[in-house]
Amino acid sequence: MEIINYFDSNNQEHWKEEIKKSDWVAGAFLYEFLSENKFKNLVGETSKLLLLTDGEKLAAFCTYAERDEIEDPTLTPWVGFVYTFPEYRGGRRMGLLLDRAYELAKEDGHEVIYISTGEEGLYEKYGYYGDKVASFVLPGKDGLTRMKEIMSNLRAQPPKEIAGLKVTAVRDYLKGIRTENGQETPTGLPVSDVLYFELEKGNWVCVRPSGTEPKIKLYINANAAGKAEAEALSEALCEASKRLMN
Repeated sequence: MEIINYFDSNNQEHWKEEIKKSDWVAGAFLYEFLSENKFKNLVGETSKLLLLTDGEKLAAFCTYAERDEIEDPTLTPWVGFVYTFPEYRGGRRMGLLLDRAYELAKEDGHEVIYISTGEEGLYEKYGYYGDKVASFVLPGKDGLTRMKEIMSNLRAQPPKEIAGLKVTAVRDYLKGIRTENGQETPTGLPVSDVLYFELEKGNWVCVRPSGTEPKIKLYINANAAGKAEAEALSEALCEASKRLMN
């Protein structure tokens, strides 16, 4: 699968028709905005439409925009029009797009991304989420060797718990296998040197080594009933994950 920006594509008509196939009323609005060239007038000239493509098929899409329906110029950037096609749901495909949106925000000098919703009681129903990205640098001339050893050890002996939360499943994208209770199933995603630890209560930790320098990146996602609890759990998971690198 590949992430592209609709506005950088040479095949915009095709991707626009793919968006039209979505079974979601907001997808129809997005199709209309694109067809009438209103998109950037509405959300900003530097805004992007991120597409997760599977060959010629569209798996998911979302926008990374300067502004949204909330008229407050101090709040930017925004993620919107978040949609995954039914046949691609359940494999964290949207997470790939949201990770890319977060990378874009960091490149633009932003620490947070905003999202608006018409749902009432959304946080009360689903809880708060705390995300962290941390880098574990391995200094010295043996840094790259040590990085490979750490990844090899984590594959051979994955942790049973992280910060007191049970590891319920392990996704090894290098092998293309998800393991839960000794049962292996294919991940269905491209091969990559990434380990993804699913934790109880919907939390997770993702470990990805750099391809060019002795550094391992840790991606943390924690959720809890309250914002402060989610942030505290995110920090605890981050520190516990760093200890796995030793």
